[in-house]
Amino acid sequence: MTAIGDPTERPQTRSEQAAATRQRLIDAAASLFAQQGYTASSVAAIGEAAGVSRGLVNFHFAAKENLLRAVLEQLTTELESQMFPQDAPEDPMVALAVLVDAHHRYLKAQPERARLLFRLQAEALNPALGLTTFAELHLNWVARTAPWFEQGVADGRIDPALNHEAIVTFTIGALRGIALEWLLAPEAVDVDAAYMHLLRSLQAGLNPA
Repeated sequence: MTAIGDPTERPQTRSEQAAATRQRLIDAAASLFAQQGYTASSVAAIGEAAGVSRGLVNFHFAAKENLLRAVLEQLTTELESQMFPQDAPEDPMVALAVLVDAHHRYLKAQPERARLLFRLQAEALNPALGLTTFAELHLNWVARTAPWFEQGVADGRIDPALNHEAIVTFTIGALRGIALEWLLAPEAVDVDAAYMHLLRSLQAGLNPA
């Protein structure tokens, strides 16, 4: 192992330095967003927390919303990799169970990340900010669930009269609702039972009449 400060240690390339700086900025933005929110976190403050100039922040991200997008991507990449695995089950009901279970496990394992997501979502409700990042996330979930939804309709497992985008909207809303209630009142909410009943309701509702 190379010792810290060893003169033989390979210096970072420019691309590696840029990647490291970019990651410091994302980490600093996430920390400030969690402490004081998106609106109150200035680009200058983010740069100061990361140890770089405001100009360098603009060089890497151009606009503060791009930093928000990067923070959200970092927050949700792990979750989405579990909700939408590459080897996703062909059975749409099993795929739905994987999705709900992944959200359940993520919430209980990383509640602080979930709290930050809710804080940012609340600020995104302000139309004056013009934030589009959460709309992009929504469309991403619609696109990711479309293949197994279509397969379920083709196989006769899902009612063809149902609207896919409406089902996704309902599912996202229900998942967020359970998560928010548990974060607000963890002692009063049986979160395990809530996720179980949500999955049963979704599966029953998707079946043809």
